This record gives sequence, structure tokens and C-alpha cells, in this order.
Amino acid sequence: WPNGVRPADFAEPLTGALPALLISGALDPVTPPEYGDIVLKTLSNAVHIVVSQQGHINLGRGCLPKIAAQFLDSLDAKSLDLNCVKKIQPAPFFLEFTGAAP
Repeated sequence: WPNGVRPADFAEPLTGALPALLISGALDPVTPPEYGDIVLKTLSNAVHIVVSQQGHINLGRGCLPKIAAQFLDSLDAKSLDLNCVKKIQPAPFFLEFTGAAP
């Protein structure tokens, strides 16, 4: 395998005013919200959305696609209206291969 030398600051957290939109599921066992909180501490133009009652991968849930699009248009995380995130409900349980029952 090729190998190289990592920079001395390789393990240091990213810092600065980079625009960042962090999205976590409150119940995510893989990348829990605490990880996003750690990243948020060193980025001044970032917001961390924690979606209640959700696990891993939430970008497609509820109003989050709209919020992500607004963020990409403006690159201003602090100006996003996040009130709709509170309305996101858990996905229904699948009983059959075709999806959730009505």
C-alpha cells in the first residue's frame, strides 16, 4: 500500500468560519449527536440540527431537503429557519417488503 506522512495537525479539529450544516439523528448509534456538538464548537458559521426520534441518515426527512437547499444557496447556516424540524415524525414501521402500511 502506498503510504505517506500525515501533517502534524492531522488530528486537530477543523476551525474557522467555513459554512457547515450538521445533521444528526438523536438516536443514531453510529454518529451520535455528541459528535456534531464537538465539531460545532470550532466552526463559527455552522449550525447543528438534531432530529428527534431518528437514527442515521436524515437529510431526506421532512423539511430537511428544503433546509439543505436554502443552506447551499446562502451558505449562511445561522439564518436558516429550523422550526419545521420539530415536526418531523419517526418513519412508520415496515411490515411488508412494499413499505409501511397505511
